[in-house]
Formats: sequence, C-alpha cells, structure tokens
Amino acid sequence: MRRELEERLCEDFPDLFRQYGYSKGSYYALYMACGDGWEPIIRRLSERITKIVETIVGPCPNSGDTEEMEDQKKVEGGSMDKLTRGDFRFMYIKQKSGLLHMCLSQWTPDLQEAMNEAHQESACTCESCGRPGRFEGPSWPVVFCPHHGYDDRLVMNF
Repeated sequence: MRRELEERLCEDFPDLFRQYGYSKGSYYALYMACGDGWEPIIRRLSERITKIVETIVGPCPNSGDTEEMEDQKKVEGGSMDKLTRGDFRFMYIKQKSGLLHMCLSQWTPDLQEAMNEAHQESACTCESCGRPGRFEGPSWPVVFCPHHGYDDRLVMNF
C-alpha cells in the first residue's frame, strides 16, 4: 500500500495504529503489506472496530484521554479489566494466500466477526484498484479485476 494511504489511516485511527509503548503522537510503523485497492476495506473495518471498542470502553471525550487513561492504568497496576482504546491496535495487516489478513492486540467475538467480514470482502475486491474482482491464479492466488487481470506467466517468469 502506498505510504500516503497508510499515513492517512494512521491519522484517522490513531488508537488502532498507535505504536506499542511509544509516546503520544507516534504511530505504529505498520507496513500494510497489501495493495491500494484494499484500503477502503481496511478503513471500513477500522471504523467498525472503533465503534465496537467504544461499546467496550466508552466514548472518547477528547483525543488526549487514551494516553492519560493508560498512564492511570500503569499506576493502578495495569489491571486487564480496565481496557482502554489504546489496548486495541492492529498487530499486522497483510495479504496472505491472496486474501486480506489482520490481527488485533485484543479479541472479542464482535471484533472477530468484523475482521472475518473484511477478510471475505477481500476475496471479491481487486487488490490493486478496489473494483470487483475474482480470486484466482493457478500458481499464486490473488484477487484482481478484469482490468488488472491475472497473468500466471508473470508469476512463473523466473
């Protein structure tokens, strides 16, 4: 994915892409190992995850609260029953075996369902441009639209 698309996701969803253990304003240097066409899927997933997390930890009155709540949590001994938005972050986002795969640092059935739906949506979305595509490829599975196509000769060209 192009760097500017990654940066926009990090700016729009700072809690999900925050670097673990770094100061306020540092974004997770997460290399999204997938094509630009899946950025809208990742964006919709991030919006959905943000809403699910709000039902778990409550709404965010202002953007600085996550850092303050995490500092308070450290003072109180880091109890796991007091999760904050900062506890929910992407560990990786990548294309694997032709489909979108991602992992979050925390798990709930609702979060898993959201990630499964994004995974399924990637199976019919061109990884290059985001148009409807087909999951195919005899030597290496990928999802491309008719415009980008799939030419196995390019993959097999040693």
